[in-house]
Amino acid sequence: MDFQEKKVLSKINYKKALVFMVTRKLRDKSYKGKIKKFTGFANVALLKVEDLQNLYIDFKITNGQAALIAIQKDEMKILAQENLEKHITLPFKKGFVRLRLIGEQTDLNFLIKKV
Repeated sequence: MDFQEKKVLSKINYKKALVFMVTRKLRDKSYKGKIKKFTGFANVALLKVEDLQNLYIDFKITNGQAALIAIQKDEMKILAQENLEKHITLPFKKGFVRLRLIGEQTDLNFLIKKV
């Protein structure tokens, strides 16, 4: 997968999927997703973050290739490219961060929670 394309930093979604469900829980400040046969680029969440915000990420890929990327303005950080379950500190300034999913014929489940 190529992460340096304009489509990665774009706000426009280019996706094709059999199932694409992402739910948000306001009380827990969490995002949960179940995706099947996903190909393309899609925005999953828009988070309001503080300086050095911590996130808990549980990212499980069952088939194919996928990556979870955090974007603030023109800065980009790859959060997960394979199965992952850990706490991550975002190296961004205070403001809004987009979480973008990239995949090629992938099935995956994820949970993202602000800590």
